[in-house]
Amino acid sequence: SSGINAEYVEKDGQLRIAIRDKEKDNVFNMFYLRMHLRRIAYKHPTATAIDFMIRDVLKLCNDLVFPDTLLSETIHDMEKYLCLTDCILSIISNMPHSKSSPD
Repeated sequence: SSGINAEYVEKDGQLRIAIRDKEKDNVFNMFYLRMHLRRIAYKHPTATAIDFMIRDVLKLCNDLVFPDTLLSETIHDMEKYLCLTDCILSIISNMPHSKSSPD
């Protein structure tokens, strides 16, 4: 057994993903859970508000993280882009005299 439970097949001129019948429930559950999380957690008003706050902080610190590159332009520099992990907010909050401080 190769461990591959899905493949591309062409049907009616379109590429489709074909899964083995024994995997049908797993695939259904994966998409159902994704839909459920999106409805219940990801689009929750509190989560949405936090998303907006984080976005505002990142916009304010656009030119503070990397001296020669805007934060929003790091997508063009893979080395810098890979530095943007979840700890970026900790890095920003520990920066002295950052524009994100309310002073």
